[in-house]
Amino acid sequence: MIRNLLSSGIKTLAICIFPFWLFPRDVDAQQLLYEFELGKLDAKNLKGVVSGDSIFLSFLQSRIGSMEDPKYHSMWVSSKGQGRQIDLDELQGKYLAGISAARDTTRYYFFEEATNNSVLLRCLNYDERWGKKTIAAQTATLPGRLLGSYIESDDLYLICASKKDYRVRLIRIHGTQVVNEKIFNLAGELVKKKNTRVAFIQEGETVTPYQASASVKIVKASDGIYISIDEFYDANAIKQGMFKTTVMKLDLNSESVSTRVFFEPSMDYFNSMTFGGHLYRVKYESRYLKLEIFNLANGKLVTSKIFNEPKGSILANVYNRDGSNKTTTKYDYEKGYKKMVGYPFVIPDSVSGKSLIAAGLWMEDDVNIPMITTLGVLPALLSGIASVLVRDLYEGPINCSYFYLRTTAKNSIEYDAQIPSARKMIDEYEALNAESKFMLKGYLNGKNATYAIYQRNKSNKLEVWKFDKP
Repeated sequence: MIRNLLSSGIKTLAICIFPFWLFPRDVDAQQLLYEFELGKLDAKNLKGVVSGDSIFLSFLQSRIGSMEDPKYHSMWVSSKGQGRQIDLDELQGKYLAGISAARDTTRYYFFEEATNNSVLLRCLNYDERWGKKTIAAQTATLPGRLLGSYIESDDLYLICASKKDYRVRLIRIHGTQVVNEKIFNLAGELVKKKNTRVAFIQEGETVTPYQASASVKIVKASDGIYISIDEFYDANAIKQGMFKTTVMKLDLNSESVSTRVFFEPSMDYFNSMTFGGHLYRVKYESRYLKLEIFNLANGKLVTSKIFNEPKGSILANVYNRDGSNKTTTKYDYEKGYKKMVGYPFVIPDSVSGKSLIAAGLWMEDDVNIPMITTLGVLPALLSGIASVLVRDLYEGPINCSYFYLRTTAKNSIEYDAQIPSARKMIDEYEALNAESKFMLKGYLNGKNATYAIYQRNKSNKLEVWKFDKP
């Protein structure tokens, strides 16, 4: 499971794709961008990444009971709606770490298990002029568990955790060479339980509720890397310490680690995420949600608000996402709030300089999670994460309900039904098209737009929709 970029000052990579030089004018704010004919086969194991103004997609075409052999496809789709297929069969079934470009060559980084049970990073170089492919002989060994990866200034960065010495390593790779490594010393083990889900997020991306529900989050922001760890009440734990959220900031300039701890005195379930120098934490007990916002610089509470059972008319909507049926339903606030059950999650964001917060509840759903069929040590070091740069386009095995909030100039928290955003446009679009149902849904975040990839029920087309950011 390898799985995202925000207005955080991160440079998105520019890839030379020659057929995309000349295009017509930009398409509208919400429009079907591209369609791929699937024939009688379905799209499986869909992965993707946004690179500059284009998106890269790879998937396997197959169907249970079909006599046709599975087909592997990889392609680029421009922001103008033109597609180009590319032969990258060598990457079929691989965990992709990132894509970068240098002059006329595009580099596709992927992981491979070695004979000594180590994990190697390898690189496939694709010559855009002649269509030639070569796999570089030089490799890099993954030093621990991968927490995330990202591209900056055309270089690949890997964030790895070492269990033996409680260190996080940030490895910079240029071409196929390790050119720099920064080491951050932690006070203890980062992931204490084997089944703990870790989500890697690039600040400002369109985060899914499945990512947000992870108890450990690695957030790449413009001023460093933030690691947040939620330790709430666990009924199955034999021994448990104080309930708290620990936030560690890895300063990439000084290579120092600063830590703040936010204690929770109650046994309420809670979930948090860092954004814009603040910690957003939501907790749930007895049919109410409470949102708290803390300043990470001084650790002080900025504001908080409790959301009780609705009383009277509230100008807000509640959106429900069904993981098994892949449907999105919109309710008025009073009806929707009463349907909410489960564990809390929060997704902070910023739209045109205004804060926009999605808060809600999620429950695990009994659906099959698509996995890459790779055996050995590789899944143990990679599959615990929710995403890296090139990620599985899979919404997650959960049912969730949520509504939108915003903060005012006076630091109060209010319901929101006005601030436009790509996330809201996607919610509205899917709610209006709920009857058509989806066999596949996935999302990719770009600098100026969020892309939704769909295959509808009984459809033989893979659709790419573009939702422009306000």
